[in-house]
Amino acid sequence: MAFSCAARLVVARAGFIRGWLLLMLLVAASGNLLAADQAHIRHQLAAIVAVFNAQARDLDTTDPASLAYLNGFIATTLSQHWDSAYMAQHLLGDANYASLDTSQQQQLRQTLETTFYRYAYEVIDEYKQAPMVLGENFETAAGLLRIKLQAKGPWLPAITGNLYLLPTSTSWAIVDAGYGGLTYNMLKRNSYQRRFARLGFAGLLNWLDEKNQRFFADYCAPGMVEVMPEHIAALYLADGTCQMSES
Repeated sequence: MAFSCAARLVVARAGFIRGWLLLMLLVAASGNLLAADQAHIRHQLAAIVAVFNAQARDLDTTDPASLAYLNGFIATTLSQHWDSAYMAQHLLGDANYASLDTSQQQQLRQTLETTFYRYAYEVIDEYKQAPMVLGENFETAAGLLRIKLQAKGPWLPAITGNLYLLPTSTSWAIVDAGYGGLTYNMLKRNSYQRRFARLGFAGLLNWLDEKNQRFFADYCAPGMVEVMPEHIAALYLADGTCQMSES
């Protein structure tokens, strides 16, 4: 029983970091990070968190209309603001990313976008009973702005993570997120770079594609394929993992 509870807590915290990734990828707004700008940014994030919580509460993964609504939220809100190029370069490393040609960089960014869609599905499903609450104020940490996000489930203690924003001369970007002493980039960077070194570019893409294919194969059903984004539907239709009737 104690092991089961500990295992659930580890899984929940891993899911929480993935949830932070979704908010980490919201790169929007303009202007320097003055006090008024900070208030505006927090207002934007709070609105996104509210929609996220509503999606988590209402999502029915067996209903194509519900999936279409979720995909619309990801496409019009989340994916419009995540920076897959920044993430690809950071996870793979500057030298490795620079060694790729333009076409390979584009393929990696597209694969990461599909991965972020998977994270959205996983996190929203995990947090049906644990709505997220955004912190009230930003704090300064090593040149970054930090804000807290908390989730509390019915059987777990509250989990609080940190979101890190990097100000630039004309805008801002959310560059990392984490829980305790861990961040998403810390957890994932070594995995990406090890696989790239051992398997090459094609091997790295295959590793990411296989994880995404396994997850989205669950949505191979009449009415569901039609409401999935083309890059996701093509992923599991093309390799035969989803066999649909022509009728």
